[in-house]
Amino acid sequence: MFTTLALAASALAAPDQRAAVPISMSRVSLHGGWKAAQDANREVLMSLNFSRLTCHFTTTANLTACADEAVPWHTYTRADPSSSNFTGKLGFLAAGDDARAPAELPFERCEATCAQMSACLGFSFQAADARPVSPVTCYFKKELHFTPSSTQGNCVAPGGDGRPVCSPLPGEMGRGGYYGHYQGHWLSATAFLVNATGNKTVAAAADGVMRVYEDVMGAWKAKYGDDGYLFPFDPLVWDQLLAGHGAYPYYSVPFYTLHKLMAGLLDQHTHAGSALALALVSKMAGWVARRVDATIAAGGEALWQQVLLTEWGGMNDVLYGLHAVTGDADHLRAARRFNAYVFTAPLAVGVDDLATQPFPHANFHLPEVVGNARAFELTANATDAAVVRTFFDALTANHSYATGGSNSGECWQRPRDLGNFLSTQTEESCTQYNVLKVARHLFQWGAEPRYADFYERALLNGIVGNQRRPNMADLADAPMTSYIYMLPLGGAQFKAWGKSDYGFPCCWGTLSESFAKLSDSIFFASADATELFVNQFVSASVELPGDGDGGGGATLTQLASDFTADTTSTLAFAVPAGAAAPQLALRLRVPGWLPKACAGCVLLNGKPVGGAAAPGTYLRVPPPSARGWSDGDALELRFAPALWTDPLNDYHAEHNATLAFMYGPLVLAGVHLQTDIFVPRGGTAAARADPSSFIVRNSSAGKPLEFAATSASGATIKMIPLRDVTDEQYVAYFMTAGTKPPQPTLGYCPHSAGAGDDAAPLVEEFDEQSFVSAGPPSLPPSATTDVIRSRGVTWALHGDRMASHV
Repeated sequence: MFTTLALAASALAAPDQRAAVPISMSRVSLHGGWKAAQDANREVLMSLNFSRLTCHFTTTANLTACADEAVPWHTYTRADPSSSNFTGKLGFLAAGDDARAPAELPFERCEATCAQMSACLGFSFQAADARPVSPVTCYFKKELHFTPSSTQGNCVAPGGDGRPVCSPLPGEMGRGGYYGHYQGHWLSATAFLVNATGNKTVAAAADGVMRVYEDVMGAWKAKYGDDGYLFPFDPLVWDQLLAGHGAYPYYSVPFYTLHKLMAGLLDQHTHAGSALALALVSKMAGWVARRVDATIAAGGEALWQQVLLTEWGGMNDVLYGLHAVTGDADHLRAARRFNAYVFTAPLAVGVDDLATQPFPHANFHLPEVVGNARAFELTANATDAAVVRTFFDALTANHSYATGGSNSGECWQRPRDLGNFLSTQTEESCTQYNVLKVARHLFQWGAEPRYADFYERALLNGIVGNQRRPNMADLADAPMTSYIYMLPLGGAQFKAWGKSDYGFPCCWGTLSESFAKLSDSIFFASADATELFVNQFVSASVELPGDGDGGGGATLTQLASDFTADTTSTLAFAVPAGAAAPQLALRLRVPGWLPKACAGCVLLNGKPVGGAAAPGTYLRVPPPSARGWSDGDALELRFAPALWTDPLNDYHAEHNATLAFMYGPLVLAGVHLQTDIFVPRGGTAAARADPSSFIVRNSSAGKPLEFAATSASGATIKMIPLRDVTDEQYVAYFMTAGTKPPQPTLGYCPHSAGAGDDAAPLVEEFDEQSFVSAGPPSLPPSATTDVIRSRGVTWALHGDRMASHV
């Protein structure tokens, strides 16, 4: 069953006529907590050994040889969480969630620690002996993504004889995985840091890595004569994938990784000014265009649509972005090819098809939508706009949690069927990263405050709390910044911190980018540069445009050490002597989470301005005089959050009392709890809807937020923002009826009953000319394909082989 949504009219009449334009990060400086997060992220990125960072690339291109592993990796796994019997083998567990932070422990303690945690399925360590006497660093994992290893190291190819040796990154997955993707994220993250901070050390490191990739590309050209190939394995991966057989066992998702590499290089050009990066990514785009054209020539659109059933990231997005830089029509044409009709065609006509895909993997499809948004900005194609708007409206109306995030086990469920999927695997950091991109594009089209409201909520609840910095707690076994793959929202759980310099799953990459570009969506300018949007209330400064080339020397500094804790943000102008007085008007976001309109909550130089400020709008504040803004002019914003209840987005009666409690934009978590069953004082539906009747703030202004909630029995629990939880056992969604609905056993990518059965068919025939000129058609022609669907994973039969399209 599909859910049909109303379509909004296009906000853009012509290419790139945006209502709000991002301000370069080079003009924005962070202060306070967000700067600390940015700095901690930079230290992780720069701590990596760069020969290890590029090792999978250089060994497969025979530029290096794989180093012998002097100290092998060992892994012990158990068949199920109830077993205490572990089986050992050479290799390690990478990717996936950590069951707990890595720890320096004796072997017996490693085994006992994993056995005591039902979530822990195995642990890995590096040691000369399989059962060492001395303590080792143990990595505890919830998922068994095993990489075989031996004394020959963890390279996917031996490399060239007599070449310099290297070893891959610690814990980086081997053959059959999606190794190499993180290196693209690393390039993007360092590009953002160069733009945001001007750090020359970071720029030099990125340049060194790109020069290695230039050598790798040259080596593949010398071997095969085809310029533009850059990938951490031989092109036979692509021969198999583009013939419709998937890339297994050599690789999992080749285009996904290729997108990350190309996006990283494009970011290095657009954000860090690298000419080398542009040359490399342009050659890669040429290689892509040639291979795609050859695939369609060989098997038609039916074959190509089958290829697109293997996750391909945002290939459309990066090719559109490259076209915006080069103007090359081949880049635009190649970008248009990356359109999986099975997903976009229903969205184009207003249908929520998120859960009915052959494989409804959230981070598979989210980057596609980001590409549609970029396409709309370049071409004003109404179909692209419809896809993006329908998708976002469907996601937020039918599939989202209180955090602004979505999906369980990396996949979407049926509309408003979320209660049975609350678990440790709800929600994934990668999807939050990409949905923020979608919201950011939509905000630019019409400057609608609802998108800025969503951005705040999703960022504060699903990104900034997913980095655990050393100063957040003094734990000797986790001194480096850690990240979260999944942010558990169901039950009484712990955040599963993982070492940010080990394993390198997808979310290590997206979080590395996220904390490198925190400054990119605080301020926006109107298209004519006459207005400045203030979207996020964090401590930061922005260099203001003058009346000439965008400089002017004046700055606007926002001081908001913790806006939700002290409820005040101050914006102060600094206009040096002789500098042009800023003439622009300010548009201040009045948060949609305010309980009612507030009069006198915005003051200019100590006096109320603008009348009553309505929630979910922008308050326009012009310069105080004809001369513009003067040095020392200041605005004070007093937007006081209130407590409110956000019921779980589920239509089943048994989840009517599954609730999250909010304070302004923040999800409040109960900490030090063993259960998610909590009946509030009063016990009635009316009481549950009014959390101020049983929750009180017990921290003073300017101090970290802390609350106390009283139960029907008179007991109290401590509550803090979910973003501030570090090592406490916590609850995000409370079962307030006093009982808990049965929870099914969930595996990877759990589905609602029947999901996928009515997915749209694949394309067999299509009109190339109409596709190139007008964009994707509204609906694909009917077609059939020989597939087997099982738990959302589509398998295609090829003779006596079966290849997965995951």
